[in-house]
Amino acid sequence: MTGQSLSEHKLGDSRFNKQRHDYLDLIKGLAIFLVIETHAREMAGTNFYGFIIKTAYYSIDRNGVLLFFLCSGALLLSRKNHDIVKVAKRCFRLIVILSAYSVITNSVYYISHGKDIALEIKDALIYNNMITSFNYDKAIHLWFLCSYIPLLIASPFVGLAVRSMSDRMLTAFIMVLMICGPISKVMITLGAHGFEIFNAGDNATFLMYMIFGFAIHNNRIIISKTKPVIALVIVLSSCFASVYCQAFMHGNSFFGKDDWRVLNNYASSIFLIPSSIFTFILIKNLRMTSSFIEKVGRSSFGIYLIHYVILICIFRGISENHSLFEKYLIAMSMAIITLPASLIAVKIIKKTGLSYLIR
Repeated sequence: MTGQSLSEHKLGDSRFNKQRHDYLDLIKGLAIFLVIETHAREMAGTNFYGFIIKTAYYSIDRNGVLLFFLCSGALLLSRKNHDIVKVAKRCFRLIVILSAYSVITNSVYYISHGKDIALEIKDALIYNNMITSFNYDKAIHLWFLCSYIPLLIASPFVGLAVRSMSDRMLTAFIMVLMICGPISKVMITLGAHGFEIFNAGDNATFLMYMIFGFAIHNNRIIISKTKPVIALVIVLSSCFASVYCQAFMHGNSFFGKDDWRVLNNYASSIFLIPSSIFTFILIKNLRMTSSFIEKVGRSSFGIYLIHYVILICIFRGISENHSLFEKYLIAMSMAIITLPASLIAVKIIKKTGLSYLIR
């Protein structure tokens, strides 16, 4: 191969890799908006009224967190060369970031609710950090990092394993994780005996999503090339089925008072599996582009860390006496405002030399 053709080949490879990763930025941009919308809606007080509409929103916006796990799997597990030292440093940095934003978020929350500044900052430093207390209190959005860090530690070894598997074995491994994750949780809730031995905890579910992301990103699973229109139908059907089944369980005395929540939880919902996975496939196969959404996606981690503080500050200035319709309208408006505000905050932090705290 000549020098010119070699350079053209490398250029073609870089463009191909960029195209492969641009759709992941697009997905992360969508995912972070769904996360912000979830928190804005909860702060607006919509959860206390209207079971059907609340459940419908959750059936859509809870896909945001799972899309992040899918993207993480696509990127982390596809890497052929892992520097264990870098992974360890990354994990340490995430623990520091987790603690810092736990303290910051709790301090802002307590102070904005009229408590003593010095006292509450002290309490936040002592009781609301992940280094000494492993407690994030009001910084509820940080639960994601608590689940993500162990998976990041395991990612070099999981990546090596899944890359060495045949497509059939990879699919079988995903099915095993599905049984040990959401399916076992649902069956236990429904009173089925014997599934307790399969329940491997929440991280089995989140690992399943990461491996799904890897398999779809690398076209290692049969559903990877599903046509966008079919993927969209599956997403909408899953959301509808989720709302219907939760409403049925909620209104039927045969089930426990809170049994319906098993279909609403990130780690146990069997309906969020197809809705999030086929949303991922839909965007991947649509080959659409949006420079703004991709820019948001590239800053999604910083936005995730900052947005909750911004929402706390905004909602302290908003009256709670509104109709349900007005609450949903306020929530959507605040989500739309908070997204660019968080993006701007990320840019400012980067310029101040504190990028360590947002990456």
